[in-house]
Amino acid sequence: SQLLKKMEVQMVQNLVPVLVRAHGTINWDGTPFQGKASPAYNVPDKFKDDDHLVFREAESSEALIDEIEHELSLRKLISERVIPNDDMRDYPLLGQKNIVNQINTKWVSQNKKILTLAVHHNAQGMGDEWGNAIGVCVFTSPGQTASDKPAGRLAAAFMEDFPDWKVRLDKSDGDADYEAPFTILMANGMAILIELGFQDTRSEVEKLKNPEFRKRIVKTIVNWFENEIKLAA
Repeated sequence: SQLLKKMEVQMVQNLVPVLVRAHGTINWDGTPFQGKASPAYNVPDKFKDDDHLVFREAESSEALIDEIEHELSLRKLISERVIPNDDMRDYPLLGQKNIVNQINTKWVSQNKKILTLAVHHNAQGMGDEWGNAIGVCVFTSPGQTASDKPAGRLAAAFMEDFPDWKVRLDKSDGDADYEAPFTILMANGMAILIELGFQDTRSEVEKLKNPEFRKRIVKTIVNWFENEIKLAA
C-alpha cells in the first residue's frame, strides 16, 4: 500500500551517528586514571566547601552518551559508540580513531555515511584552580571539510536552545566552528568534537550536574542528529 511505502521511505537512514566518550577513569592495567576533572575532585583539601562540585569529564561524557544513544533508539535511529558501554578504560586516541575508521568502512560498504561526535567538557587551566570561562565550543579538523556545515548547524542549535549559555564561535575562515587537528577529528567520515562548558568554572559545573540541564543538552544533540539524518536522506 501507499502507506507502507511511505513508512519504508521514512525509515531509510543514510547517516549513522557515532558517539565517542572523553577519556576514561581507569588505565588498562586496572589502576586509576586521573583524567580531566573539576578542582573539587582534583584538590579536595584545597576546596573543602565545594563537595557538591566534584565532577569528572569521563563520567559525565559516558552518561551523556548513554542518554543520547537511548533517545536516538526511541526515535528508531541506529547509532554506534566507539567505546563499549560502561567500559571506563582510557582508550588511546589513535585506537579511537582506528575504531571510527572501522565503523566508517562498515557503513560505507552499505552506502551510508557516518557523523562522529566526541562529547567533551572544556578546561581553562590545569584543573587545580577555579576560573570564569563559560560556554560551548564546536571543533572540526582544519580546512574546508564536509564536517563544517553540520558543525555550524550544531553551534546554531545550541545558540537557539541555550540563549543564556555562551556559544564560542570562530568565523575567521567563514564558518562557525573552531579547527584543530585532534586525533578523533582526523578519522574517516565527518567528525565533530563538542566542548560542553568548562569543568573548572563553578557556575558551569553547577549547570552540568543539574539533571534538567543535562536533559536539555541531550535533546539538542539528538534533535540535531535527527535533522542531519533527514538532510542526508
